[in-house]
Amino acid sequence: MNNYEIIKERIGTLEHICPVQETGLGESLGHILREDILAGSPMPSFNKSAMDGYACRKQDLGQELRVLEMIPAGKVPMHTIGEHQCAKIMTGGVVPEGADCVFMIEDAEITDTHTVRCTNPQSNLNICYLGEDYQPGDVLVKKGSLLSAEHLAVIAGTGRQHIRIARMPSVGVLVTGSELVAFDRVPEEGKIRDTNSIQLISLLKQMHLKPLFYGIISDNYEELRTHFQQAIKENEIVILTGGAAVGDFDLVPKIIEDEGFEVLWTRTGLKPGNPMSCAVKDRTWVFGLSGNPVSSFVQFHYLVKPVIFQLLGAEVSPTRIRARMKSGYTRKNGSRLGIIPAMITAEGEVEPILFNGSAHINAIPQADVLLEIPAGTTKIEKGEMSYVRPI
Repeated sequence: MNNYEIIKERIGTLEHICPVQETGLGESLGHILREDILAGSPMPSFNKSAMDGYACRKQDLGQELRVLEMIPAGKVPMHTIGEHQCAKIMTGGVVPEGADCVFMIEDAEITDTHTVRCTNPQSNLNICYLGEDYQPGDVLVKKGSLLSAEHLAVIAGTGRQHIRIARMPSVGVLVTGSELVAFDRVPEEGKIRDTNSIQLISLLKQMHLKPLFYGIISDNYEELRTHFQQAIKENEIVILTGGAAVGDFDLVPKIIEDEGFEVLWTRTGLKPGNPMSCAVKDRTWVFGLSGNPVSSFVQFHYLVKPVIFQLLGAEVSPTRIRARMKSGYTRKNGSRLGIIPAMITAEGEVEPILFNGSAHINAIPQADVLLEIPAGTTKIEKGEMSYVRPI
């Protein structure tokens, strides 16, 4: 059973973790929809002109036509179109009764003050028909959708002012490591600036979450456990970085177990990013990520983000694209799924970026995608098709 299957098996009742709440449509961007949005009326709600032009009978194309009226968008036609008659109409205007064609204004020859002739007898009909986009009762936005601006526009078209979404979980973030100092400080000898906290908090904010930061915690069992206890008491999801492996100062896995959590896995099979704990206890989920910034970035995208989405009841899957390699790539160890920062060229090909390993953080901002190298593969040839994930 892989990590994704473990997640699905253990999540259980979604509302127990992230209950449903009602919110205004304007406040729902980036949230997970927890109901189907149905159409209440057809779209378009009338036969609508797709062009600026003249509405007439198709059989009269090429004949001299008397113009009965002008129909701008939003106006109800006053006349029914009969033989050798037409109405000047704007894009979005209501096609009058009797008309079954709108010829473009570019194809119109004005023959007199109130007459016109179509110079293109093969004109398209140029009509958007009643209900051709959707009918009453059609599902317009599915339950589980991650709401985008495009979704909100569709929902607004139904007249809905309030919708049901999953409440966002509370998330706590702890960064561990005695070698770390805040990024606004000058590190002493042997110390380094913390970059994980701002990276992780920013990734969570991109998901419209509001993480609570508990600070940089030294590699001290009692100190870390005290902060961890506070975080799990106050949050439904707790994410730690650092101390995820099995060294003398890798305390996170032990603390998680000592607090009575069920550990679902401690290895991901990713390179970089293999050491990682995922654990659950009652309503609380814990992720112990790697301290290396690229590893934690990869772990977040491949595992943490999907779990959070599932807890919210989201029906979303990561986008994976097959693209041709602009140049080849070779690695020494092919035992795990390799994740390599890469860019997409103007020709749509994949170009791996120079990548020196899990601490090479400045490789990520240059990347458009993450290149996936299957486990068991050490070499990808130039021109070979490979999977990439946009970031």
